[in-house]
Amino acid sequence: MEKIMKNFNKVILKKDSIGRLSDVGAYGYWYPSFEHKTKLLNDCEAEHLPLWRNQDPYYAFKIKAAYLDLNIEIDEDKDVCVWFTEDEIVTNLLGKRNKSK
Repeated sequence: MEKIMKNFNKVILKKDSIGRLSDVGAYGYWYPSFEHKTKLLNDCEAEHLPLWRNQDPYYAFKIKAAYLDLNIEIDEDKDVCVWFTEDEIVTNLLGKRNKSK
């Protein structure tokens, strides 16, 4: 049976949400990094990239660099791929933030 891919479309992610940047892995594919986390500096719109393979438990989103705590020099208008867990996405959709993270 073929697995159905989830599509979160465009969502509003809340300030202080924690995501993961990408690492290049097998066959040159991008995967969520376990060494490079980032945090949203403000609420922002994020666009899910549903056609990327192997999304679960992390899901890939396109976000403008201006909204991210990256600690590098980058044009604020550049798009960055950030990975979030489904729990983090649902928490944002419900308008709740977990202050203990």
